[in-house]
Amino acid sequence: MTTNMRIRLTILLMFVSVALAAQSGGDYFFDQGNAAYRDGDYNKAAEWYTRILDSGYEGSVVHYNLANCYYKLDELGLSILHYEKALKLSPGDPEIRQNLNLANLNVKDRIEMPPAFFLLRWWESLKTALTPSGWGKTLILFYVLAMLLATAALFLRGNALRRWLWGGMTVAGTLALLATLLMFIRMDQETNHPAGVVLVNQVTVLSAPDPNSTDVFVLHEGSRLTVEQFRGEWLQIRLPDGKSGWMKRENVGVI
Repeated sequence: MTTNMRIRLTILLMFVSVALAAQSGGDYFFDQGNAAYRDGDYNKAAEWYTRILDSGYEGSVVHYNLANCYYKLDELGLSILHYEKALKLSPGDPEIRQNLNLANLNVKDRIEMPPAFFLLRWWESLKTALTPSGWGKTLILFYVLAMLLATAALFLRGNALRRWLWGGMTVAGTLALLATLLMFIRMDQETNHPAGVVLVNQVTVLSAPDPNSTDVFVLHEGSRLTVEQFRGEWLQIRLPDGKSGWMKRENVGVI
């Protein structure tokens, strides 16, 4: 074995060792968090789960367990924040959604929404059905299917069968385009207009990013909002009913 190959092998082994150490460390933190939770030490459990997130790992199970800890500690805002993050990573998980709904029952603010047109409700549900990566995978699936159908239509004989294949390709191509649109919409939402949760017991929303500006309305812990704009230590926020204003960034947890 040449010297160059030995160096490359050493570097590769170092990377593998670091990866294995990080994985084993994450497993250790997770086990310690679970043990503390079973013992009723929710503060300690939350510390262990937070260490996993601080190490760079994002997983729905970790956020879900951390949310359960904060719920037990009566930290409603942090609990809803991490339930939302868990649901963002696993949007189809019924247990996460159920616990999030239970936590939301404790939020003081009740935002009355006018009934939306059913097509708008359907579109909103469709947009949030998958994460951006989920819509990306769906795009690839429909694109590959369209290409396979088109290839089969080019080589198979029989007018009736070819018409069915071309029709299927058109449908798959259309669905691929729809998935592309939804992927970019979700990417824009999460990058430029992310959702957030109020983390403090009560906060006054102002008319401008200035502590001396006019009070607009008050929000309480756990309320969900959309961030419209970031400006230094300030956020411009919007509620589902259309109300908007400014508040300090430190009072909001971005989902």
